[in-house]
Amino acid sequence: MNKKIIGKNAGIVWQTLHNNTLSWEELLKQTKLSPVELAYAIGWMAREDKITFYQRNGIAFFGIFHETYYEYKSGISENNKSEKKGRDYSLL
Repeated sequence: MNKKIIGKNAGIVWQTLHNNTLSWEELLKQTKLSPVELAYAIGWMAREDKITFYQRNGIAFFGIFHETYYEYKSGISENNKSEKKGRDYSLL
């Protein structure tokens, strides 16, 4: 399997998980990927910080990692603004 195929499969997983949290078994059924293809795709997404995962009652669940951007104001002056990146851990 090459990187191009793994990246394509990661896109399939991302689209499937958009606004969803699914178990491993649900992901296999909905993406129609093999277990190995799904594992590679999840690994690719994890490396890029694009997926969240947790385990509940022995079942692995996956969701999309959502980065939240907000503007930080120090209160000193309007010229002293910087963009900060926050993380949304709402699936945890």
